[in-house]
Amino acid sequence: AVLGPGVAFLLTLFSVLAFLLAPRYVGRCTMMDWVVGLSLTSFAFGTSAVSLFLWMRIALGACSSDSDSTECEGLDASAREISIREMASPVVRGVATLAGAVSPGQGRPFIPEAGGGSGGKQALCMRVLVSKRLCALVVSLVALILLLSLHHRFGEYDVFVAEVDERWGFMLSWGDDGGVPVWLGEFGTSSDSLYWRHTMRYLREHDVDWSYWSLNGEMRPGHRESFGLLNPDMVTVQQPWKMHDIQELINR
Repeated sequence: AVLGPGVAFLLTLFSVLAFLLAPRYVGRCTMMDWVVGLSLTSFAFGTSAVSLFLWMRIALGACSSDSDSTECEGLDASAREISIREMASPVVRGVATLAGAVSPGQGRPFIPEAGGGSGGKQALCMRVLVSKRLCALVVSLVALILLLSLHHRFGEYDVFVAEVDERWGFMLSWGDDGGVPVWLGEFGTSSDSLYWRHTMRYLREHDVDWSYWSLNGEMRPGHRESFGLLNPDMVTVQQPWKMHDIQELINR
């Protein structure tokens, strides 16, 4: 019980530290820095996933107690005992009825229970099951909100601009002459993704020259080029929304 939260806390701490340290190395040009940055990023994602799983287990475990599980196990044992006794011969049931173990006119043995009988145990177990499901729902919602918040935070356009400016965008305004010429070559996509929309906006706002990959719709004979503007027939447009975005860049 003590080891679980401790390990989860350490993994969470290591994940946060790795996320903070990774950008210091990824943005550099040496191979060693690139390897260290990639390793830290992979380590951060791995430890965050494991720590999230551990925190979910801890939260679910906190919602139920050992006594509740014992009560439910006792109820299962009572149910098995009832089933065995119900399968007994009529003579045995008759003797049990005379002895008061079976209520007259009923086929089920009467087993006295403290604290409200088996009905109380059934209600208790039902509350335990409901509480576990409720806790699982709450923990899942919290994890979903966390993931959505991370996606929103790192998917913002300002974050994209900061990343591009750190790598090559700073050259657009470098020096006293208003920057140096920058050509963005061979970029493309097959889906209207967040990356594509941010790239289109950045190119428009910063007046960057570019070349798209690719015009042809066939990578090689018999193989479609998913990034292509045209279909393999080289006449029809493969994805009209993409052609529209490209035309807007041309006419800006």
